[in-house]
Amino acid sequence: PAPILKHGGEYESLEFWTENHETLQSAWREFGLNDSLLAALDEEASILPSLREAVRRVRGNPPCPANEAAVLRLFEQPIPGVFKFRLFTDAFLSKLRIQLGRLKGSGIPIRRPNGMNRYGLILSVGDGGDQALGGLLTPLLRDVANAYIRPLARSLFPEYIGRGDDEEMYAFSIRYSAGGDLHLAEHRDASVVTFNANVDPHEDALGYGGSELEFVDENNPMLRRRMRFEPGYAIIHKGGHRHQTLPLEYGERNNLVVWLHGKGGYVRSARYPPDERLSYDERWTEAPRRSGIF
Repeated sequence: PAPILKHGGEYESLEFWTENHETLQSAWREFGLNDSLLAALDEEASILPSLREAVRRVRGNPPCPANEAAVLRLFEQPIPGVFKFRLFTDAFLSKLRIQLGRLKGSGIPIRRPNGMNRYGLILSVGDGGDQALGGLLTPLLRDVANAYIRPLARSLFPEYIGRGDDEEMYAFSIRYSAGGDLHLAEHRDASVVTFNANVDPHEDALGYGGSELEFVDENNPMLRRRMRFEPGYAIIHKGGHRHQTLPLEYGERNNLVVWLHGKGGYVRSARYPPDERLSYDERWTEAPRRSGIF
């Protein structure tokens, strides 16, 4: 069924998706991936060397403020509370774009990624992760989240992410284009923290116009700040930080989004007192890969 609703579309055509769930998951597993690089995380091929080596140094020694600070210096903060950086290599982004296009053109019915975005793919859901695309991309996305997104988010927002608050993930792609979604209204995400990567070619800075992100200042709701979301870059921000996507003027923008939240979709918004926050070691403890849970 074609997506229609621009708000509250989570349950659009729910009966169809529920009745055909197992058939669709089986179809995706049969369709499969055609690139082994996307079956699981190959850090050497997929992660930019500067960030990969900085994270490796943190994990190669007892975690300490100096090691963590060296990682965080690789981030920009164009807007208070919004951290911008490059995570993926251009080669990885190219392969991911090709694979997303291949999945989109499979002929298998595709469910909208969330209640507001109509165009894109649900890539991984919940703790098992096999409830979307037959689990094809779950090992890769779980590896990326375990090794990078989760510890980085914990380090950037230590007062907001505690034990279990980022236990599960919901990953999806979104697309802004003429004839599709052109903008996204102001909202909060259903996450404790959001990772959002522009997967368009890094060298294609003029591949689209408009589509800036606008964030509401967390201390002064009358103040709004905008940023351009350049191809090849990613941002991390709290899910509760209100934001919107301004209208696309031309071209197309494609993004990979990962929401982290607690068990069953639980989202905590309150700050932790200093004595209840995760230690450096806890922030950088990586969950076992491909364990069946996030």
